[in-house]
Amino acid sequence: MTHHDESPEYEGLKFFGKMNASISHEIRNTLAVINENAGLIKDLILMSEKGHPLDLGRIAGRVEKVLEQVKRTDIIVGNMNRFAHSVDNTFIKINACEYVEFVVRLSERFANMKEVAIRLELPSDPIKITTFPFLFENIIYLCLDQAMQYLKEDKTIIISAHIKDDRVQFEFRGISSGKEIETNLSLASSGLFEKVKAGIICKEGSGSFTLDMPVEPGV
Repeated sequence: MTHHDESPEYEGLKFFGKMNASISHEIRNTLAVINENAGLIKDLILMSEKGHPLDLGRIAGRVEKVLEQVKRTDIIVGNMNRFAHSVDNTFIKINACEYVEFVVRLSERFANMKEVAIRLELPSDPIKITTFPFLFENIIYLCLDQAMQYLKEDKTIIISAHIKDDRVQFEFRGISSGKEIETNLSLASSGLFEKVKAGIICKEGSGSFTLDMPVEPGV
């Protein structure tokens, strides 16, 4: 975690850098698979030039693998583009659940590395809030990152959301120590939370913590 005297802007830069490093790693992985299969296709063609029968079935299989990776790369680049544009606007109205889902997608690599499953139990109806999209993504990621560090044995995080009065609450369940998460987030990211008037609510022993923030900045 960061020190308490680091600014929200610096916290945002760290978040931006970490996500882009993860995205570029994923792209390099897809390119490696494409390169490997292109090399195998080239080998098959060279073998055919030396008189070996041309195995069209094997070539077709390798081409299919290349196309799969191209499609995967397109999705990754699309996520990267959307993430980059999240800094375009300050406070705008968004569908909060869509942004939570997006941050979970961006965090899949981190979750997979820790063998963590993330289950979303979000409402089908949109939860509209007015907030700074990039800061909101950053806060959701910080909550998710902390949750992954304090998991119960089944290593499953469940994220739900609901409106209470004029505030929206995102509950992260499946954790072992909510109070430690509350302390870590309040020390490391208080300035960031203040920017969007968010806070952490935790009841010890509940196996969860809640991100609480206003539906509208003035509320």
